[in-house]
Amino acid sequence: MIDMGTHEAEFQGEKKKSRKIRLSFELPKKRAEFDGVSKPMAIHKEICFSMFFKAKLRQFSEALLGKALSDKEADDLDVETLLGRGCLASVLHENGTDGIVRAKFKGIQTLMEGMDAPRPENNVVFYSVTQGINEVFNDFPKWLKEKLVAAPEWESGSGEELASDDIPF
Repeated sequence: MIDMGTHEAEFQGEKKKSRKIRLSFELPKKRAEFDGVSKPMAIHKEICFSMFFKAKLRQFSEALLGKALSDKEADDLDVETLLGRGCLASVLHENGTDGIVRAKFKGIQTLMEGMDAPRPENNVVFYSVTQGINEVFNDFPKWLKEKLVAAPEWESGSGEELASDDIPF
């Protein structure tokens, strides 16, 4: 789970700034080789970091918890407590205009009664853009680092400068 900070996006033809969060879900039965090691694949979704009653983050939180939240419960929820919880992820495969089939994250639901989720193989982490440069940040791909650094909240991070060869500006 990554607090991406505030970014501009277009919605229904209108540009708006909103705080984003990137959720990652490990798919234990879908595997691929990474540097010669078989690891589970993952699917990711970037959504608004909002607990408004219609917001995706609230819907995902309620699905993971298996219950509806009151507005107060939603506002008080520490999203880090959701890390590592098992769920069923819905994935839709779509043909892109370039002919490549891509997996698209559609949603999650609570595990059915009696189902156990496998333990995550990858590290379960929460990172916030306000943390600046740390070990978690250093493991991110270049494109993700660039996006985090572009957020206005980055200023309140560690204050460290990125190496000049890390992100070219």
